[in-house]
This record gives sequence, structure tokens and C-alpha cells, in this order.
Amino acid sequence: CLANAKLNFEPVAFSTVDEALQAVREGKVDCMFPAGISNYDGEETALFLSPSITRSTLFMLVRSDDQRPFTADEQVKTAIESGDANKESFIKEYYSGWERVMCTDAQDCLDAVAEGRADCFLLSSYRYNNLRKLIEKHHLATVETGKDVEFCFAVKEGNTELYSIFAKTINVIPETQMETALTHYFSEESAEKYTLLDFIWDNLYLVVTVLVVIAAMLMLIIVQNRLIKAEKKARENRRIADDLSRRVYVDALTSVRNKGGYTDYIRMLQERLDNHELTEFAIVMFDCDDLKTINDKYGHDKGDIYLKVATHLICQTFLNSPVFRIGGDEFTSILQNDDFWNYEGLISKFESESQKINEAAADEWEQVNVSVGIAVYDPKTDHSVEDTACRADQQMYENKRKRKAGGDIR
Repeated sequence: CLANAKLNFEPVAFSTVDEALQAVREGKVDCMFPAGISNYDGEETALFLSPSITRSTLFMLVRSDDQRPFTADEQVKTAIESGDANKESFIKEYYSGWERVMCTDAQDCLDAVAEGRADCFLLSSYRYNNLRKLIEKHHLATVETGKDVEFCFAVKEGNTELYSIFAKTINVIPETQMETALTHYFSEESAEKYTLLDFIWDNLYLVVTVLVVIAAMLMLIIVQNRLIKAEKKARENRRIADDLSRRVYVDALTSVRNKGGYTDYIRMLQERLDNHELTEFAIVMFDCDDLKTINDKYGHDKGDIYLKVATHLICQTFLNSPVFRIGGDEFTSILQNDDFWNYEGLISKFESESQKINEAAADEWEQVNVSVGIAVYDPKTDHSVEDTACRADQQMYENKRKRKAGGDIR
């Protein structure tokens, strides 16, 4: 029961983000945090990404004599740590034309910028203190990008229970607590090297000023900050609660993705279509026949079993494709790659397996009676992904009409 779920985390360290994500995919660990890859990259690598739990500002580290922000349209070489999937995903999304200079670690990235092998290095605000001494040593300057990277939990695709727990509990975790934890984590190494004497010497004027005014201003600052943060957090919690109420990512009955997930996926496909990154896909529409009859005759609990049996067969047949419940008795699957190339065989397999299940079923609600329609994207007739979906829907209703005329359904 998700309402009584308790999360007990056991940390497991990995050398790179890539290694951590691979461990999630292989089932060696249950989840990975912080994951800053895009939803599209998550889909492509068989990962579910939770809603954002916090975010970090990204800076450009550049040479002091070239202190300016670089744009996405410029020919720029950016240093990147090998195995940093978070940064790879961010660059792919916002600076796809930049050339990547692969480095072994953060220090190597700073060396690359200072030596001219790279023009910049993108750095999260949480890691700045950890590298501050090296940044100063290399005479590098920070330039704001105006962009943030969102940090999420990544879980293996199919682990819907853990994903649902994350999606429904993230809003109760104070953002300030997460920010404090991340800042502490990224500053541990720095704390060993950067002493109090270093801090006082580097910030002498600031320290003296704070000591002079702290006694008079401390209480006022604390009260004002608490009031401002409380109001800001209350607004943010209301926004998150409203957002989560509008978008439930997993269907509670069947454990496949729901209408909100379908809408997001269609939007992602359309963006790929508009960018000429996608040319081949098909959409399959399913409608569970006679659900109302089963509900009225045997009860809604038997109708739920009827839907679960059909969902199981759909997922088992279209194993490499996302499945969505978009209505009470309506489901859809979007086929790409292997499933797209073999869609005719998969449809035949679905029909034959349905017949086997029906012959072996002891009760009507354990059968699979589904009307199916499929449409392959045709650039000559389809101006959008929705056009393909509409044609699949029409094919499904035509199949239902024939099945009804043949006496297969009531």
C-alpha cells in the first residue's frame, strides 16, 4: 500500500553518473539520485524519472580574458567529465551544436579551459565551493547561463511501485533540506582543504563587517528570512500539490502509464517529429469490449480483473513499447524500433494469444475480448502525431463494428 510505504535508503557509491544509471538498469540498485537527465533520455535508456525534487543553477567557467556567456549557435568547445550523463543530457538539450572535450575528472576539465583546449566548463552551483581554490588558481571566471538543471530520482522502467512512492511523497520533502544536504555533500572534500584561516584571509572585509553588525541585526534577519521562506515554501507546496493532482503518472489499477503520461509522450514525439529526429512509428489503439456488461452482470471487481487480464496481455505482447491507459476501457501503445518493424507479427500474436486465453478461461471476466486498431505514421497524410492517433482510433472502431456484426461482442 503506497499510503503506508516507508523508504529506507542504503547509499551505494559509483565513480560516474553513467555507472550509477547502469546499476539501476541492471537492478543492482533500486534508484539513483541526483539524476539530471531529460525525460526523453530517460525513456531512451529504460528509466523512469520522478518529478523534480530540487534544482541547481549552472555556471560557465571561462578564462578571465574571455569573460562572456557563449550562445548555443557559436562554435564552442566545452569540457565534460567522462561518464557524466547529467551534463551530457543538459548539453544535448540546450547546446547541441557544441563540441565536447572529454576529460577524466573536474580538475582535468579546469585544466582544459585554462590551457585553451576547451572554451568553457559547465559547473553546478552545488560544486562551486568544492572547486573554488582550483578555479582561482586557474584564473577562471564564472558566467551565469540563466539555466537550471532539475534533479530527480531515476528508477528502472517497470518499477512502478517505487516510482509512484517517489512521485507522491516528493512534495513533503522540504526543498531547503535537500539543498542543505547537497551543499554539504559537494563541500566535504573542500572542507578538508579549506580552513577557517583561509576563509578569514580571503574574506577579511566581509568577516569584519559581519562581526560588527551581527549583534544588532541577527534577530531581525532571522525573523524576516523565516517569514519570506515560509510564504515562498507555502506557495511552492501549493503549486506542487496542484501539479501532482493534475498529473498522476501511473494508473493505480493496471500499473501502466495513464493519460497524463500519454499526453507528455505524444508531446515528446511531436518535438522529435518537428526536429526531423523521428520518421517511423505506429500507434495501436485497444478497446476492451463489453466492460459495462461485465460490470453490470458480475460487479465492478470482476470488471477490474477483466481490465487487468487485457492489460497484462498487451504489455506482454508489446514488450518494448510504452503502454498507456487513456480511458476507462481504452489503452494505447506507441511502437518504435523492433516493435514497429514487427508490428504485423505482434498484432497476430496478440489475437492468437487472446483466443488461447478465452478457450482456457473459466469465467467471462478472465477472457480477453479487445478491439484493435493500428495506424503507421505517414508523412504524406499525417501532419502531426495526433493525426496518426486519430487514424488508429478509427481503425479500432471499424474493427469493433465488424466484431459486433460477426457476433464476437454484444
